[in-house]
Amino acid sequence: MRAFKPVLLLLLTSFGLYAQISQPYRFEKELRFTDHEFMIIPRGNQGLALVRETNTYKSGNRTWEVLLLDTTLTQTKAINVEIDQRRNLLGYEHSPSALYLLFGLADNQMRSEFRLVEVSADTLQAWEIKPEINCILTRFTKAGNNFLLGGYMNNEPTILLFRPDNESLKILPGLFQKDTDLLDLRTNENNTFTVLFMDRQNRNNRKLVLRIFDSEGKELFQNEISIGERRAPQTCLVSTLKREDMLVAGTWGAPHSRQSMGFFALPVVPFQSRDPRLYALGELTHYLDHLKEARRQRIQEKTKALITAGRLPDYLDHVRPIRLEETDEGFILLAEVFVPSSAAGRDPFMYPGLYPYPYPPFAGFYPYNPLYYPPIYNRWYNPFYPVDSSREQDNVKVIRSVVLAFNHEGNLLWDYSFILDDIRLAAVEQMSDFCMSNQNLYILYKKKSNLHIKKVNLQNQNATEEVIPLQLSDEEDELRNEKDRDEYVRYWKDRTFYVWGIQSIRNKSRTGDTFRQVFYINAVRVP
Repeated sequence: MRAFKPVLLLLLTSFGLYAQISQPYRFEKELRFTDHEFMIIPRGNQGLALVRETNTYKSGNRTWEVLLLDTTLTQTKAINVEIDQRRNLLGYEHSPSALYLLFGLADNQMRSEFRLVEVSADTLQAWEIKPEINCILTRFTKAGNNFLLGGYMNNEPTILLFRPDNESLKILPGLFQKDTDLLDLRTNENNTFTVLFMDRQNRNNRKLVLRIFDSEGKELFQNEISIGERRAPQTCLVSTLKREDMLVAGTWGAPHSRQSMGFFALPVVPFQSRDPRLYALGELTHYLDHLKEARRQRIQEKTKALITAGRLPDYLDHVRPIRLEETDEGFILLAEVFVPSSAAGRDPFMYPGLYPYPYPPFAGFYPYNPLYYPPIYNRWYNPFYPVDSSREQDNVKVIRSVVLAFNHEGNLLWDYSFILDDIRLAAVEQMSDFCMSNQNLYILYKKKSNLHIKKVNLQNQNATEEVIPLQLSDEEDELRNEKDRDEYVRYWKDRTFYVWGIQSIRNKSRTGDTFRQVFYINAVRVP
């Protein structure tokens, strides 16, 4: 009996709602013992790109393999890129016609030398980027025809603008400020870009500073945002002007605390001052659904009483916002709740002196800040990818996924949460994702070879949960094992997610070796 059949039988007996969730395509590539894992780059309607380093060297260069897949997960192109073996992949960008890979020296903290490679179906082109001052990168994106490298010089935030047409590099003026953190750097739909800072000069009233530039680096707009005394903004995300509306959303808490008291949402209007909408965790409708009813009611009642008395709520969590999506009705924020390590000696955040800049699981690109958790710039958001990062220790437990919707004014429309089953990691990574389809909210996460799905009908608030197995390529395939901790799912496009991992599969009908180990990607489509 094949290992996946009992779960498949369970799925068939619960036919109906989740039988409509399909897995139309699957990609497999067999792995040898020494092969490196792929990084997946979603390219929307252009498909996916897979990138990995190889063990092939020539004249001091390492070969990187790039595979291009179409939207049916069919490989259309394989390209080799020769890169100085001292350099690692730091980030990526893409356009409809090309993929852009940014490589940097492994000792990025000591020297700033970057190589930007353009990969298209027909050509390869590369540029060297050498800032005169050492720069520790935390962001990389593309605006128009130019590229933006965000990070820190001498512990002060800075943005570098690189123009490939004349290979010029300039530093945007007015950004070097002490006691300031770079929270977000994001390209907008109209080819402008937004920079969001946190000003910590006033320790009791931290402010957000939002600046919008055109693709050539000319400032168009600036706004300062305060969420009030005794409250400090933490991790923040900015929308991307798919329409004329812009929203800043994230978490807030007490100054000097890394635990969050709630979420906030603030519409940005040029030359107008708006007050942010603050929402305490304890007053959300479904945030506390994981608790017993009596305790949930006590927390909600106490939170309401504290807010009415003008005091700060006392229900706290470690929360990290991940994704801010724009819809016709407003904005949707995805966040995840996690529990950091209880062993302080193993927690990189407890001893900043040991790791003044990056901690290894973050691949060396997140400067330490004791006041907030930087946003996750994962594989979906132009990441600084931890190539083969160590997973020897379980420092973090991700426990819930939270999705909140706001209207154009920042008013909370609804919130829902999904309990994640015992997800343990070496560092904080995104474990879930969501999409909207036909007035239904779908939240997904992967554990082992199963997809865990929560569907919420937003019209009647009916919520259902289900577990379905990942489909294999052949009816004769038998799943033997799934590699631990490859619990990844990402929203891709339209109503489609992609999930991936490494599986050991047996197929008795094959001639020769009946076992194979594969890197796989499954496309998952919701109704």
